[in-house]
Amino acid sequence: MRVLFNTIALEPNRWTKEKRPANDLGDVLLPRIAEAGFTKVEVWPFHILHKSLDELKKLREQAEKLGLSFLVVGAYPEFHHSGANDEAPRAQRHEILERARVLGAPWVKYFFGRVAGSALTPEQWAATEANYSAWILDGRRQGLNFCAELHNNTLFDPYETGAKQVNLHPGWDVKICFQPYDFKSTAKNLALIGKLGSKIVHAHFQGRNADGYSRLADSDLDYSKLVPALTMANPEIMHSVEFVKNGFPKEGEALNFDKALADAVADAQFIERYLLSERPDSVRRKRVKP
Repeated sequence: MRVLFNTIALEPNRWTKEKRPANDLGDVLLPRIAEAGFTKVEVWPFHILHKSLDELKKLREQAEKLGLSFLVVGAYPEFHHSGANDEAPRAQRHEILERARVLGAPWVKYFFGRVAGSALTPEQWAATEANYSAWILDGRRQGLNFCAELHNNTLFDPYETGAKQVNLHPGWDVKICFQPYDFKSTAKNLALIGKLGSKIVHAHFQGRNADGYSRLADSDLDYSKLVPALTMANPEIMHSVEFVKNGFPKEGEALNFDKALADAVADAQFIERYLLSERPDSVRRKRVKP
């Protein structure tokens, strides 16, 4: 299966304060993900932050035996602190890079800070510039690639503010993980995809409608248009199933793995149906051009 599976889809504790995993990544999640037919994994950082580097090496070996590879590791770094206040955030920023490298994941998908771009003070922006520059330099020296997720309460909130700020630093070469800001307007999302073009290297998928989370086929957004648009913007894009209809158990209930994974498979198959496997010759030539 070409579509990635994001392990956050199977994490009922994703939005709790402690973010303590309900199930172990190696003991429970990876075998179920492989059994469902996925081969590529995006890792929610809290599934690995409590593990030692030796445990992560064994996790990588286990994944390989299951036919899985880690392509993306998520990160939620803070960049706006300075001086002594940045000591802990700085250690956390660099820790996730080391863990991604040990897992063999070539990509780090990150929130561009944890403060909305529209709310950053000049002092916080100065700290963000310095801390972000040091972080990506460290990661690139380790052979890692980076993409910033479009999300509220980050530099890209709103998108226009983030775009203006990163354009001041062309050397950053910021790549994008596309996620809709608007889960109702297909037209608005198509317009933003058109603006971003080949900067989009990764995309998160989650269906939503009036009833809540849904399968992509039942979403208010027309993903039959968004998937081809994303693929045309960048034929090498990584598509990732992030949230699924039955991935949100009621309080006191356990996650139903069978239902959640059935949703994930259905969404992945939906995406692959519109991946433009029969691409026009012009697009195919772009893929092989040196």
